[in-house]
Amino acid sequence: MKAIDFKSDKKITIRFDRIKPFDNVCKVTGIREKCNVVIDYVPSCKVLDIVDYRRYFEKGFNGLIEEIAVEVFNEIENSINPKHLKVQIFLEKNEHLTDWSVTIEK
Repeated sequence: MKAIDFKSDKKITIRFDRIKPFDNVCKVTGIREKCNVVIDYVPSCKVLDIVDYRRYFEKGFNGLIEEIAVEVFNEIENSINPKHLKVQIFLEKNEHLTDWSVTIEK
C-alpha cells in the first residue's frame, strides 16, 4: 500500500470504516464470501493513500479471514509503521454463513 508523508502535533486516530465488500473464496470450503474491513490507526509520520488502499481489496482473496487479517495488518505495518494499529475483518452474513470477525491489534 502506498504511504503519504504526514505531520501533526496532535494525536489523532484515522479510521477506514467498512469499504465496499471484497471477495474471498474460503480455501477450506470453497464458498465465495463477502468480507469487509475496518482499520483504526494512529499515524507516526505517514498515512495510507486511500485510493491505493481501496484498490488493494479489489484483487480478492483466497484464504481464511484470520489469514486475511494478518496479511492486511502486516501490509499496513510495513507501509506506514503506525503508533497503534487495529485491523478487523468481517465475514458478511449470507445464506451459508453466520456473522464472524477477526481482530488484530498492536
